[in-house]
Amino acid sequence: MVQVCAPEVVPAVPARRTGALRLLPALFAASLAVTALASGGVPLSDMGVFGAYVLLGLTVPGTLWWRALSGTPRSLAADVAAGTALGYALEVLTYIPARWLDVPYAYLAWAGATYLLFCTVPALRRHQAARGGTVRAPLGWSWAMAGLVGFSILYSAVTFFPGHGLTWPGNGAPYIDLPYHLAMAGDVKHHLPAMFANVAGEALHDHWYVYADLAATSWTTGLELQTLLYRLSPVPMIAAFTVLVGVLAHRLTGRWGAGVASVAVMFFVVAPDPYGWKGGIVSSAGEAALPWVSPTQTFGALLFAPLVLVLADLVRHPGGRHGRWALVAVLMLAEAGAKATFLPLTLAGVTFVLVLHLIVHREVHRAAAWLTGLGLALVAFAQIVVFHGEDKGLRFAPLHFMRWHEAYRVSGAGLLLPGQEEAPVLVLLVVAIHVVSWAALWGGAACALRRWRPDRAEMVR
Repeated sequence: MVQVCAPEVVPAVPARRTGALRLLPALFAASLAVTALASGGVPLSDMGVFGAYVLLGLTVPGTLWWRALSGTPRSLAADVAAGTALGYALEVLTYIPARWLDVPYAYLAWAGATYLLFCTVPALRRHQAARGGTVRAPLGWSWAMAGLVGFSILYSAVTFFPGHGLTWPGNGAPYIDLPYHLAMAGDVKHHLPAMFANVAGEALHDHWYVYADLAATSWTTGLELQTLLYRLSPVPMIAAFTVLVGVLAHRLTGRWGAGVASVAVMFFVVAPDPYGWKGGIVSSAGEAALPWVSPTQTFGALLFAPLVLVLADLVRHPGGRHGRWALVAVLMLAEAGAKATFLPLTLAGVTFVLVLHLIVHREVHRAAAWLTGLGLALVAFAQIVVFHGEDKGLRFAPLHFMRWHEAYRVSGAGLLLPGQEEAPVLVLLVVAIHVVSWAALWGGAACALRRWRPDRAEMVR
């Protein structure tokens, strides 16, 4: 007789314990950020107040609206990171009219109204929890992203904090642009329309929405603008942007490993330099301290990442939830004043999709056509309303960056120097140098062409 044994029952891991384990990577990254800030002289009380504001005033309400409007199930990390970016966009877009009307605290009404609506309206209440069909990120991916977020904060802080203290004499010789940023934030905190700090009576026509964020945060938390600019404000922006880069790579490729690889490439891959090695541990195209020394760039990149995520969904799946168009409008409107130079990138991407789809399929891609029109409208808004006719980098100037690099980054050793006649052969030679550098950067990806699959969403990057 054959004895049949009952199968061994493996006890299931309680859902509550699994949820706690999935929070550990985020707690690990947060602990690294706290360590970095503490080493930079930020009191724990200031960190607590700032963290509470970001969580309750930006991340939670922003995540609720992101879930309600995007309609595409994603991981919790994606919802929270994109929701944080959306929260920042809504914060500045509500603070500006509130400050203009001389009621700066009124901007908080958007967060209060969000909580009220999502607690009372049944159709919105269901977005409080993760949506059905939400993609669950592998635990290994979460730990890898937590490590990369922690690295980006720690390494950039190590390169920036020592030369930028919060008290005298440590704050006596900051990076040349930081006093300007601090003055602009102070001006936007106390009145609108804002004025240039270095020209009396000159209206502020610049990429200035990050100053509205600093001002709003200072009003609500009571923290000094210097503490926010030199320490606290870049931290959640760095974290959310880093996660969104990984989420976008996963979204386009369908592979979680691609998300980790994309962030690792962003931090660690060396950018070819035609003029020699510059030194440093991370010789990437972006400097380690860039998030702190260029808050406008940091804020613009934060808003650009979820915008590209939504654009990819709209191009790949044109039908479906109309709330995605509201997300595009809000993010592009905020981007117009945060760092308008990201708008031509958006416009170029959707226009390329429009033209390529027309050539291949002999029909107009309606979503891309609407996005192109919206992009043109927002570029015009930035030029006319935000910059009052000034270009602020938004102009058609072929080879301008190559000329700038030659003239100012090479210390007189370049081929195109100020004041000299530009012979066509020299211009072509500089173009060839940069093309070879790009080929060196992207040559390793050539083998992937054998497995390349046409995907319209991949064009919007």
